[in-house]
Amino acid sequence: MKNKFTLTLFFIIGSALTLLANDGAFFAKGNHLVPINNKNISLKKEILKIKINGPYAFIDVYYELYNPGKEEKVLVGFEAASASGDVDGTPKKGKHPYISDFTVRMNDKPLNYKVAIVSHETYIKNGIINKLTGDQLKKTLHPENVNEVGFNYVYHFDANFKPGLNIIKHTYRFQTGVSIDMESSIEYILTAANRWANKQIDDFTLIIENDKTQRWVMFNSFFKQGNEWEITGRSKIVNLQRFWDFAVFQETKFKSTLFTMDKRSTITFKKRNFHPKAELFLFVPKDHLMTAYWEKEHMNLSKVFDAQKVYLNFHFDDITIKPKDDFSRRVLYNHPFAKRGYVFTDKRLKDYYEKIDWYVPDPNYVPKIEALQNFEKKVVERYSK
Repeated sequence: MKNKFTLTLFFIIGSALTLLANDGAFFAKGNHLVPINNKNISLKKEILKIKINGPYAFIDVYYELYNPGKEEKVLVGFEAASASGDVDGTPKKGKHPYISDFTVRMNDKPLNYKVAIVSHETYIKNGIINKLTGDQLKKTLHPENVNEVGFNYVYHFDANFKPGLNIIKHTYRFQTGVSIDMESSIEYILTAANRWANKQIDDFTLIIENDKTQRWVMFNSFFKQGNEWEITGRSKIVNLQRFWDFAVFQETKFKSTLFTMDKRSTITFKKRNFHPKAELFLFVPKDHLMTAYWEKEHMNLSKVFDAQKVYLNFHFDDITIKPKDDFSRRVLYNHPFAKRGYVFTDKRLKDYYEKIDWYVPDPNYVPKIEALQNFEKKVVERYSK
């Protein structure tokens, strides 16, 4: 039996990694556990938690799987693509260099796993993982360019499925991607879930937690609108159009959703009979990307700030900018407080900031200049009058 390697077929890989090969580092992607040699086990429930902490994504997955027959030993795998871009793809002790803390528990018992390094095309033959030998692996490594490797990984283990319901808990950590346009990016393969017997997830929940206030853009690849998500804490959802005018996103057919989140907030997606047809891709855009999206006039091209025309970035810190009028000056003065959710009583300021994608009101916030960062204090002082 031959099994095409799922990770070479991502909707985003063909465009993004090709165009950013020398301007970004894509360390790893999250992926689903898949049955390698079985067609009987169904995936009844999955709770996928993605917790973002600095440059890392922590994955915690809860699976409920159903075995309709007698007890059976099944080979289960976790497929991981090699790193790409400006990053060393050499394995570390036979494992993926940017995946760590990998654990699996089944029915409350820890399972041992092995790691096989495999080719891009096929890795299963007659039910056995066809891993690369030492000599084969050397041939795929490019001594002059460690950014290019010709292999992937399969973390695999034997799972004894008792009759009826079985529970698998699975955790790992991987480093998020970066590029000239993205401060951070995360990919997770959802379509691999369709390889279980029922070819879907009967009851699916995705929870994303964030460690600081950031704007995450997510392709609407497996959902249609931002209102399909539940939010807690200080979160804000804005529906966007396609990022069609940026080179890295030329090939995407999906619209996007912008989530503004702080470290106290979460976003949750729930779906019954979930048959994913595309993957999860979310990223933190750098300011120039968002400015170019929102405005025809780029703020950095002008030393005069007109609040009626120019989009104000979340990370604004340029005290050399001159406000066009008094209202523009007041907008700049209040920027450090708006970032923290200050609720404006002045109607013009309130109307202005509520149109800004990153502004999320917080009625509990009390503005204190001494609590601002040093560059923010300079902004307040510069535009105080």
